[in-house]
Amino acid sequence: MCLLLCLAAPAFAQGELNLDTLTQQAGKELYTNPDKAIKLALKIYDLSEGDTQHQIASLIIVSNGYFSLKKGKEAKKYAFKAIELAQTTNDYVNQVKLYGLLGNHYQVLKINDKARLYLNKAEEILQQHPMPPDMAYLKGNIYAVKGNSYKNDLDCDFAITYFDKAINEFKHTQHKSASTNLRLVMVQKGFCLLEKQMPNEATAIFNEAIKNTSATQYYDTWVYAKIGLSKSLAQKQQYNLAIIQLTEALNGSPKDGQVEIKNDLYRNLSDNYLKLDDLNNYRKYNSRYHETLVKATANKEHSFNWLANDLTDDANEQLQATRTTYKIYAIAAAATGLVLLFLIAVAIKKNQKKAAALKQQLFRKTLNSQV
Repeated sequence: MCLLLCLAAPAFAQGELNLDTLTQQAGKELYTNPDKAIKLALKIYDLSEGDTQHQIASLIIVSNGYFSLKKGKEAKKYAFKAIELAQTTNDYVNQVKLYGLLGNHYQVLKINDKARLYLNKAEEILQQHPMPPDMAYLKGNIYAVKGNSYKNDLDCDFAITYFDKAINEFKHTQHKSASTNLRLVMVQKGFCLLEKQMPNEATAIFNEAIKNTSATQYYDTWVYAKIGLSKSLAQKQQYNLAIIQLTEALNGSPKDGQVEIKNDLYRNLSDNYLKLDDLNNYRKYNSRYHETLVKATANKEHSFNWLANDLTDDANEQLQATRTTYKIYAIAAAATGLVLLFLIAVAIKKNQKKAAALKQQLFRKTLNSQV
């Protein structure tokens, strides 16, 4: 979802045809060969010295490449580098993209407060600087990621508010990514409606999300909408109909299908068969669920290790920043102390001089009185 929501097409002016072509090539490589995309984008960055539009576009690709490789520290490094360039040229479009990218990165890491910090920055820019018509979809992207952050750590009421805003934006733009993103956000909203025990409303939006689509067109959206529909039916105790949806989803999955999806399908199938007291099918799908659970757990552990490492990097950065702040405070306190000591010393010296002068005056008066 990160690439679909936040990558977008890099915004660059019409420069040299060679750089435009290379940038488009690097963007395409992100989906199949992120390492190659990063190398090509860094080459573009070097070739486009003085051309900030191409440099920002190349840095966006590098950041997304490292994110897809689960190298969060590098991803953030190049995103911040791109933001600095965008700020120097008042490039508000790319500032919104980059703050959205950072917000999505932290949302994936479940650091939702920090995610919303960057998403709020993007939203402020959108309010102050209206986007060109062909970039209006960016607002939908920001709302969508923000909705996910609220879904993760608050409740679905906040999330649905932003999902609705995103849906509205996507419906009013002709950008090529808007249709895909619209369906993704609808599915997310559908699962929120299920959490709120609103199966009829969830069913309506899941059906809308996959209307006129197939598994081959939008596989992830389609399969999760099918799972959502099965959950909606299960909430209404229509377990046979739920099984039909899950079976269609299972048959629509690719031969080497994502193990996490198959694991989810098997679990839901076994649950529904158990509700129907169909123990043979329950055992069949429960067995398959446990078979795929091993691989699915291994994938989750790999992802968890990446998240843990990235969280550690982030914590170390914050610790270093805190240490730096303390050092600055310590130096400032020491400098202030030295200044105060100097002022006190000067004051004491002045008082000593005054006291000495008074003593001299008193001594003279005493002598005069004795003469």
